[in-house]
Amino acid sequence: QLLKGVDESTGIQSVLNVCQLMVDCLVERVLSLDETSDQQTNSRQLVNCITTLYIFSKIRASFLLHHAKTLHPYLSSKCTTQEDTLIIHYIARILEVVVPLMERPTESFLASLEEDLVKLIMKQGAMIVQSCVGCLAEVVNKVTKNYKLVKECYQKFFMYLEKVKLLYTQDPKSPQLATVK
Repeated sequence: QLLKGVDESTGIQSVLNVCQLMVDCLVERVLSLDETSDQQTNSRQLVNCITTLYIFSKIRASFLLHHAKTLHPYLSSKCTTQEDTLIIHYIARILEVVVPLMERPTESFLASLEEDLVKLIMKQGAMIVQSCVGCLAEVVNKVTKNYKLVKECYQKFFMYLEKVKLLYTQDPKSPQLATVK
């Protein structure tokens, strides 16, 4: 009813423009939350904003094209709380659909993104590993074609799993296994 009396193509374009403005405002809000000091409240609001951005990226990834480089540093956040885990998870999911749409992203941006994703795959829990593997796969398959990196990452991860398996077979109650995510 908001668009009553407006032809369909104009109405659709109006909705798309409003959605783009909402995304732009959400990104601005994410940046402003990052600058303030009340971490407890900000963390929850940050998760909410990034989750909403993720939903927009699923609807139309192009809404976030101009924000990929702005959101990328959040992959380097310290992962100490559940909120941190969600932030990294959703940022990886956003970048997974946005980066392949970018026209000529810089080599430094792509190299930094691949490096951050590999670090997260090697050091984080299942939720982050899953989202970062998906993101890395999209970036490598559609943009960088850096299959050697994926092979090396897989080999390191497989060796890590072999080490954990060996620890488990030697002593299923080993205290070292308690630190494994």
